[in-house]
Amino acid sequence: MIKLKSVSFDLFSVKAGGINFHLPAGDTAVILGPHNSGKSVIIKICLGLIPVTSGEVIIEGENILAVKKQGQAKILRKIGYVPKGPSLLDNLTVAGNIGLPLMYHSGTAYGEMVEKIRPTLIRFGLEKISEKFPSDLSRNDTRLVQMARAIIQKPKLLFIHEPTAGDLDPDGFVKVAGYIRDLQKEKTTILITTSSPALAAACANSLYIFLDSKLVKFADALESQSPIIIQYLKSLRDYSNEQDAGLTKFFSRERTAE
Repeated sequence: MIKLKSVSFDLFSVKAGGINFHLPAGDTAVILGPHNSGKSVIIKICLGLIPVTSGEVIIEGENILAVKKQGQAKILRKIGYVPKGPSLLDNLTVAGNIGLPLMYHSGTAYGEMVEKIRPTLIRFGLEKISEKFPSDLSRNDTRLVQMARAIIQKPKLLFIHEPTAGDLDPDGFVKVAGYIRDLQKEKTTILITTSSPALAAACANSLYIFLDSKLVKFADALESQSPIIIQYLKSLRDYSNEQDAGLTKFFSRERTAE
C-alpha cells in the first residue's frame, strides 16, 4: 500500500536520507517519537506536501513523485487524513464539516449529504451535536469530528497525526483508540504518528521510531548504537514499567518481523 524507497529530504531543521518504509494493505504502522522529532514529515511526504531530494514514494503501486498533478490528486483522494491541529471550518456545522469532502469531491447536494453522513454521525456519537459549530465543541468532540470527516469517503488508507495530542481527557483517549481499533477490524490501512507510548502499544501492528533524523523499525532500534536512540528507548522502558503501557511486547527481541 505504501512504500518509501531510499527517500531523502532537507527541511529546515530536519534532514534525513535513505529512508525505507513499507506498510502493507490492511496493516497499521505507528511511528513513535518525542515532540518535535520530525516524525510528521513522513506523513507529509506521503501526502505530497513536502518535496524530497531523492527516492520514490509509492502509494497503491504509483510513484506519486513521477505522476502529473492530476494523477497525484486522484491517488490522494483515496486517502483520509486527520491532522494534529485545528482543521475544521469555523463557518460550517459539525455536519457540514464531516460532509465537506462529499460536496467538494463528489458534488453531493447538501440535503443528500446530510442523509449520507447520518450513519457516520451515529458511529462517532456525534448526532446530538451535528448542528453545533467548531467553536462550541470540546477538544474530544473536535478530534472525533476530524476522524469522522477523514473516513466519510471510506478511504483505503488513513493517516493520523498525533490522534491523542492536546488536552484530550482519558475518555477522549479511550474513544479515539477504540475507533482506530474498529477501523483496523475493517482492514483500513493506517499510518499513525504519535508521541504517546500508550497509544502505540494499543494500536500498533508494526512499530517504528523517528529520532535523530532516522526512521527505524523498533526491533532494529534495540540494536542501535546511537546515544539519542538509546536514551529514548530507556525512557520508553521506564514508562512501560511504571505505567504498564503494554510496550513490553515491542521490547521483546523475538519480535523481529515488524
